[in-house]
Amino acid sequence: MHFTSKIVEENVLNFSHILWFINLRLLRNLGILPMEGYLKHNLDVYDWIIDDLYNQEKNISMRNKFDKSNIVNFATSVLTSETSNEGIYLLGHSFGGFQTSYGAISDKQLLISKLAVELLAVYYQQTNSEKWKEVFKNETLFLSYLGKIQTNHIRSLRSYYQSKMNTLQPLEIIPWKGQLKKSNKTKTSHRVYFGKTKFKMDLSRFVKDVPTYTSEGRVDEFSMYDSREKIVFKSWDSISKVHGINNLMKEKVEKLDLNVLLSQIQMFSQNGLIKLINQHKLNTTFSEEDILTRLEDFAKLIWVLNSALIGTLGHEEEDQIYLQEQNNLQKELFSILNEAKLSVDESSSSISSTKGKSDLRKRIGIQNLIFSSLCCDHQRMDYVDVIGQDKPNFEDHEYHHPDIMKSRAAIDFLCYFYQKENHVKWFTVFQNKKYFHKSIVRMKVRLNSGANLKNFKSINLPKIKLIKLIPWRNPFSLTAGDQRATLTFEFQTKRKY
Repeated sequence: MHFTSKIVEENVLNFSHILWFINLRLLRNLGILPMEGYLKHNLDVYDWIIDDLYNQEKNISMRNKFDKSNIVNFATSVLTSETSNEGIYLLGHSFGGFQTSYGAISDKQLLISKLAVELLAVYYQQTNSEKWKEVFKNETLFLSYLGKIQTNHIRSLRSYYQSKMNTLQPLEIIPWKGQLKKSNKTKTSHRVYFGKTKFKMDLSRFVKDVPTYTSEGRVDEFSMYDSREKIVFKSWDSISKVHGINNLMKEKVEKLDLNVLLSQIQMFSQNGLIKLINQHKLNTTFSEEDILTRLEDFAKLIWVLNSALIGTLGHEEEDQIYLQEQNNLQKELFSILNEAKLSVDESSSSISSTKGKSDLRKRIGIQNLIFSSLCCDHQRMDYVDVIGQDKPNFEDHEYHHPDIMKSRAAIDFLCYFYQKENHVKWFTVFQNKKYFHKSIVRMKVRLNSGANLKNFKSINLPKIKLIKLIPWRNPFSLTAGDQRATLTFEFQTKRKY
């Protein structure tokens, strides 16, 4: 089995989050505790996994209790596996003509969720077998109960079942390690609530498949040159100048570590990529100094746009998390720029997965687009075919060609980076490339309008902060219906701002 430490780290992070979330929802439906009580119960599960399940010294003493080899092998297999070309599924619901997104989930997350549920079943059975028999009887009813909880959440029936759950409080099901209190009054409601339900909800109407990666790398591509989107170009013409318009943006640029940036640019120059860039210019050859200056300006533009995007995603503090997010983006930018001339024909032979080939083609497109933007002048606009994009037809001279090319390259790169870093979160928040671009344009409109920015910060931003979308690599959960509605309204609508 081949796996990398990065894959294991990502899998363990996802597993930890999913396990925590499922168990917390389970506990909240078993009884009422202060938040510290729920926290302790969750930590007990992690302690059990580390100390009892994976501690080799305890293998002999626990061998008579249950055979843990199957669950350990399953956990190891899931947490060390790499899924290529995995499917993504969007969950949403249409009500009153308004589409609300519940989120996205991948095949890998479904597998990790299965592992989390099976581990929880083993944990509750092993830590209090008598209570397990009284409450859940067996694994089938345990799974049935978890299914009820999730179904109620999707159907927004939590308040109704919360009232039913209150009748179980006298049983004192939690704390789990304590004894179960029985009474004739609660026996019936207990049996009905934990018993197997005859109602089976069809969840297929909530699920929408996302097209998988193709060998051409076209996953939900959105043409930047669609004639119906001309208004977008007028906005993009000023996006590249946003840090010159807004004083706040000027301050953001000053946070950029110029020493690191200049060292990356120097490496770019040493790799002999200046000649490669000039291949994108048909008539004029730019000097090395001119191209490196343009590259520095482009890197600053990326920093500025990402700073504004991080703020829109709910993280306004310029702390270590903010700097790490920015550094991750800059690292990826120069990783693409400093690669030798990317070629699908030469490189794809060593890439077996369709997803890998798709990613390579996307990187080729971004590299070509950035190089073209660095060579664009006011007299004419040279165009190099970019995979998955239509050739532009610029007949309107009011468009500021260099700024449009630079803005397009910057936003395409941002879109690629955020989708690559956490594709499930990207699909949950933005759904597709078109909505991502509209979110950037909407962000720019707010930055140039004090009233719109003030309204956003007072109404929607506080709600977005509670979702904790940043750090972007981390998993997250939508815990309330208004959070889903906020994401849908902010990032998945066609409104102007």
